[in-house]
Amino acid sequence: MARRIIRWVTIVLVGIGYMNVLYANGIQGRSSGYRSTEAFWQVYTDALRGDKTAQFQTGVIYERGIGIEQNQTKAALWYEKSAEQGHMDAQYNLALMNATGRGVDKNLDRAVMWLTKAAQQGDQDARTLLSEIMDGKSRKDQR
Repeated sequence: MARRIIRWVTIVLVGIGYMNVLYANGIQGRSSGYRSTEAFWQVYTDALRGDKTAQFQTGVIYERGIGIEQNQTKAALWYEKSAEQGHMDAQYNLALMNATGRGVDKNLDRAVMWLTKAAQQGDQDARTLLSEIMDGKSRKDQR
């Protein structure tokens, strides 16, 4: 449970970090979207260049709608780019999206795959959820 709280705090802090970029650029509360767009493009450009942390942050920005319109499909796309490079939190978030069908077609096998990758890196929440999923599958197989 503490790990889950830490994960959400991390997501919030990523969002706050993005908002700090917006504040540093003096655009928060202004009607002009130019500087807000400029701040987003700083993170987005790094994501396009392959930076796995920026890709994860871009996923969070889209998932939460931080400074832009919320878009679960784009969030999943950016989480996947980051997850493929081994970003543990992106792997976990992508697993949740696959398990629930948020932004992607619901696919429990892909959810298990991403949870396994995150668990192998030491993500305790991924291990717990993976165990719960596998227990559910084994009970279903026994019927």
